[in-house]
Amino acid sequence: MSIKTKKQALDSIHKRSKAVAGKTYDSWVCYVGTDPVEHKKIVFESSTKDGCVKAVSEFFDTINRGASPAFARSLSARDMAELTLVRSMLADAGIAGTSLVTIVQDYIGRAGSIVPCSLGDALEKYLDTFSEVQVVHRRCIENRVGQFVRSIGACRKVHEIAPRDISSYADKELRDVAPKTWNNHITYIKSFFSWCCRKDVGYRLDNPAADMRQKQIAYKEPEFVTADKVRAVFAAVDKNTTGIRRSQLLAFLALSFFNGIRADEIFRLDGRDIDIAEGWVRVAMPKGFQRGIAPRMVQLTDAAKAWLVHSGISPHAGTSLLDDIPSADAVHKSIIRAAPDVDLPHNAGRHSFITMHVALYGNPTATEAICGTSKQMRTRNYMGLATRKQAEEYFAVMPKQTEK
Repeated sequence: MSIKTKKQALDSIHKRSKAVAGKTYDSWVCYVGTDPVEHKKIVFESSTKDGCVKAVSEFFDTINRGASPAFARSLSARDMAELTLVRSMLADAGIAGTSLVTIVQDYIGRAGSIVPCSLGDALEKYLDTFSEVQVVHRRCIENRVGQFVRSIGACRKVHEIAPRDISSYADKELRDVAPKTWNNHITYIKSFFSWCCRKDVGYRLDNPAADMRQKQIAYKEPEFVTADKVRAVFAAVDKNTTGIRRSQLLAFLALSFFNGIRADEIFRLDGRDIDIAEGWVRVAMPKGFQRGIAPRMVQLTDAAKAWLVHSGISPHAGTSLLDDIPSADAVHKSIIRAAPDVDLPHNAGRHSFITMHVALYGNPTATEAICGTSKQMRTRNYMGLATRKQAEEYFAVMPKQTEK
């Protein structure tokens, strides 16, 4: 016999009396049908009619979401509560409840097909997924995830790593770092293991770093510098040619302090990406992977253009603007050597430009277009930090022959 419909089953609920040891007991019973696979009768019985109705309704709710009748009738109250929670989680994630069986079957199937791979080899393959232009991102992965791999053992198998291994590593190796640095390391490790869990990679089924929580970071306003410090830095570099060529160092400073371009973006600039005479710069591959697909074209500010002209740098197509300079760190060290008495906070050029540009023009959208920054970061972190007068003085810092 086939299984009744839910309506037929509910309509068939009836009262039954049993005599046990001379005493009569009443119950409510529903015969639903016969399991098509196990060929067993499916019967529900309860001391109350409402209890029987609830049991039958839960049975049909379960099989309507892809479970077999045998599985549905074997559910305990706890099983049903857990299944309800899973359904809710799937619904929140936009996954149909009928997909639950498919998800479980897929998990079981994949469990027997894990590809053994060492952490060292997995890291190398992970790095190969990033393009050559994502130099800075690759370097961060090599540093953060590489430190984890070296600490825990490059020969360890990816599928053998347990959550405890990662928390122990964090407790040991990251205990003295700032919360922001701690979060940064954990984020890179999570991303690495997420890649390992991909079906087309198959190194493991779950992410052992999934439960690692971010540390709370105390809010700190971006540090920026005013006209006096900017003038001192440019003047010192203009006179000093120690280490890196003067023209390249001034070009770096001009694009950073007066156009808010990120250090790694400046290093990606090819000669064809900047036209000083026309006054524009094409910033290819902005920060991040998704936003790195499309470049942004921005006008050079008057101050940036003046300092680029003054630097004497002559960009050539096919040649990096900062040719032969190994890294942003080398630039920063040269600036410190040239102007040892000027205290510059981290990323001072970009932070100062955004702060001053918003203060001077009062047009956050224009600032966002130039810098490629998000609206949330722009409005929350930079607006209202400097006065219009400070901004006017900042952008009036020009080479001596053109100084306003």
